[in-house]
Amino acid sequence: MKTVILFIKANQRLINKEAFKISPVTIEEVIAKLPFVKECVVVGVKDEKSGQLPIAFIVLNDTLLEFEEAKEKIEKICREFLPDYEIPSYYHQLEQIPYTPNEKQDFRQLEKIGEEIVNQKKYIKK
Repeated sequence: MKTVILFIKANQRLINKEAFKISPVTIEEVIAKLPFVKECVVVGVKDEKSGQLPIAFIVLNDTLLEFEEAKEKIEKICREFLPDYEIPSYYHQLEQIPYTPNEKQDFRQLEKIGEEIVNQKKYIKK
């Protein structure tokens, strides 16, 4: 009798940052704990130095909280509960998360948006 071993990628969404493999789900769970966050999706964007960087796309609940204030609170909870290498490099607010026709979060579309955000920030003089 032959034994067949199948290897299944458990999480194809891994972000490869330097020597680390980051699960976006871990970051999403931390951010989603905040009561003013309606939805959060984290994807990796290409980076010349690190390979990939995590970017968090956030939809806020209908509150009077401005995104800059929300972002500060999100960064604080990320620093408290995540190791440094898992903390998102970018936070971006969306009105809604894009979905595929199959009603799944459209990670590819978010990656494209993320790359545009990163490229724009590279060309902004500080």
